[in-house]
Amino acid sequence: MVFAISKRACVRNLQMMLVLGLMWLVSLGAAAQSLPTIKVCNDCSTDWQFSQAAISASNANPNQSDVVYVVKLTTEQTRVYSVSIFMYTGPFGEIDFHYSVTEISGDPAVLGDIAAATTIFKDFNDALIQDFDAEELDLSFDSAIDLIGDENSAAGGFRRELQEKLTDYYSDFWRSMITDATDTIDSLLDKFLAESGLDAEYDIVVFEDGTKVRLKIEEVGRVASDPFTIIIEFDVDVDSVTAPGTNFVPVTPGQFEGFSGSGLDNDLSEQLRDLALLFGVTILGSNEPNCSTTWHCDKDRCTLTLIC
Repeated sequence: MVFAISKRACVRNLQMMLVLGLMWLVSLGAAAQSLPTIKVCNDCSTDWQFSQAAISASNANPNQSDVVYVVKLTTEQTRVYSVSIFMYTGPFGEIDFHYSVTEISGDPAVLGDIAAATTIFKDFNDALIQDFDAEELDLSFDSAIDLIGDENSAAGGFRRELQEKLTDYYSDFWRSMITDATDTIDSLLDKFLAESGLDAEYDIVVFEDGTKVRLKIEEVGRVASDPFTIIIEFDVDVDSVTAPGTNFVPVTPGQFEGFSGSGLDNDLSEQLRDLALLFGVTILGSNEPNCSTTWHCDKDRCTLTLIC
């Protein structure tokens, strides 16, 4: 497939292009790990979009060609283009550029490295999207409800513990995936992280009692001193805590008004009872080990009904 595009430019634009070309040559010579020209384009879907992405990334100078690999990480797709730029001078001294874009097969070795890096990147991203079992973190608490409370309370410490344990877990997971990666694949992963980032916006942690909490992904970065380490900074979204059988989980005293729950097991009901007492909400009724509990709350008190 060949695309041809003409573009008018003045002599000043030509001079700027030559300067940028020299700057690119200097930066290329100084790079620790040489990579082919690669463009990440997760929004590309049509032939035209892929070809335009190749043109935008091309480092070719006038009357030269450049091979550009356009990578769509979300579908693990790579297209390769030869981009040529031809310069013409018009009868009045105007400069005309002609872009020729041809899809080619590409270097099998380069395509293999890109495929390997893309698979690692996507597998890691997919791991973030999946619900996470809290039991794998060996936490000192056992319910998402324990995360609700003031920053200076036990809940604040539990939130920090969850953030740190989850960061360590994914850092170890990343390390296991790239232990055998070559320098080229490692450099590609750096590029993918810098240009695309991870698609996952949050991670959902599920506790044994069925409660869940969402952790927003604030930042992702590599550690320069340790290429095997990746750091993901999480922020616990307390407002996202959910529990089975409830319409929502209150995170402030005022939110107990309108709270209800049906058929809650004893452990979960005890967790909610402790939370209500922490917030100064009056509890009418009690829990029993062998009974489930129904909750109904108004402005400042909750009524518990046993179902045995």
